Amino acid sequence: LLKAVAEGLSQVIPQRSGGAAWLDPLRGGRSTVASLLSSSLSFFYWSRLEWVRAITAPGWLRFVFGKTLGTSIAKMVTTQVIYRPINVFLFLGMQSFFRGDSARQLVQVIRKKFKQGIIGGIAFFSVSNMIMFSVPVPYLHPIIGAIAGLIFNVWLAMVAYQKVPETPTAAAATDAAPALSLTFPEMPSAVTEFPATALTLTAVGLLE
Repeated sequence: LLKAVAEGLSQVIPQRSGGAAWLDPLRGGRSTVASLLSSSLSFFYWSRLEWVRAITAPGWLRFVFGKTLGTSIAKMVTTQVIYRPINVFLFLGMQSFFRGDSARQLVQVIRKKFKQGIIGGIAFFSVSNMIMFSVPVPYLHPIIGAIAGLIFNVWLAMVAYQKVPETPTAAAATDAAPALSLTFPEMPSAVTEFPATALTLTAVGLLE
């Protein structure tokens, strides 16, 4: 539900200047499934890894920050270095795949947006993961991560659906030999006022 809320907001926010927003149910379904698999499920298994749970602060970090804070920092840094690139790669790749992009378009999306997603993920989740790993109840970590992801996934979904300008070479190649694509037609079905949509989706997320 949190992933669906994030996708709804990512569609509405770019249209806020128009006073009304078109919601695309096909994109909503595709993006929610991609987010669920690439973020929620992957982080659930990451947080359950025994060696991740067993990470403790090395001696120098424990001396500077203490055992509890030092261990949280060590787990946060490990998560950002190892898990975050995997998370962003899976998110962008699955968004592109479910959107029906060709292989050439998928590679272009990863090349153009991967670095931006990594920087944004590290900047946002450094603080979020510090708070999460400070909670001494491991089974709560995926829940805290999902709540924090409600904010990050709105931004990352907007990044994933930004138009990537084609290079002249790619455009010429596409014109010469169109690649097979599974793209479905866009089917906007509901027009809602932006404030009402934002408040409704946010309320659903908070209730969840």
